[in-house]
Amino acid sequence: MLVYRDAPPEVSGEVCHALLVQAHYYRGQLVDEANVLFLRVAEEGPWHRIFIEAGVVFWQTVDALDNPDQDRHHYTMTDLGAVHGLVGKRLVDVTTADVPSGGELRLLFSGDVCVSVRHVDGRSRVVVEGGGTGVGGDRH
Repeated sequence: MLVYRDAPPEVSGEVCHALLVQAHYYRGQLVDEANVLFLRVAEEGPWHRIFIEAGVVFWQTVDALDNPDQDRHHYTMTDLGAVHGLVGKRLVDVTTADVPSGGELRLLFSGDVCVSVRHVDGRSRVVVEGGGTGVGGDRH
């Protein structure tokens, strides 16, 4: 069961301007394919930095994306908003759900597209369901 560290901001009804997923590598090996999800709902506003750790959803607002390279750690970004046609779509709802051995945070967009951060056994991945086609996360 997922719990929020702090109450998440009210983003339902906002329009997606960007949605990125950050993967984390250590010494060239993939550690977490969905380390952090970055959501921007205002063209010039802050980024929403969202991640799950030990069953806790951390949702923070930050002014900039993370630094992609830090010593032996390396981060890559995939533009889910562009790949899956989410830019310009309205964010309808944000929910959490239990899954075996973990939980997931679900962002439901207009057009019946759901982007989930699924955290199972200490690792996260993004699942995109419904809507158009593309790459960057599993599609069902």
